[in-house]
Amino acid sequence: MFAFGYGLSYTSFAASGLKTDGKMASFSVTNTGARQGATVAQVYLVSRAGTANRRLVGYQRLDLASGASQTITLPIDQRLLADWKDGGWSIPAGEFTFAFGSDAETFGPIVTAKTKARSWKD
Repeated sequence: MFAFGYGLSYTSFAASGLKTDGKMASFSVTNTGARQGATVAQVYLVSRAGTANRRLVGYQRLDLASGASQTITLPIDQRLLADWKDGGWSIPAGEFTFAFGSDAETFGPIVTAKTKARSWKD
């Protein structure tokens, strides 16, 4: 009935200014409503090396007063961008696109980060 990450609130929020290098993401969240409230700021991987791939890669709960803004920085777990193969993790080279979302179906502007191929063992 509701998309993953959808939350009911007595106020409204807006996010802006997403920046990412594929390892960290930062953006601002503003309470645009008339009441204090809480939201969960979410960053999604939208596509990976040209392939659509919707995946939650970072989130943080925020409690903001009416009109207040907060800039948050979230680490992106590299395993969420990678494939598990032959006993290790592997990330293909290419463009990865990210967006902040109020839920898994509602995204803000898309931001692209270019990555080099790499692999590692955990």
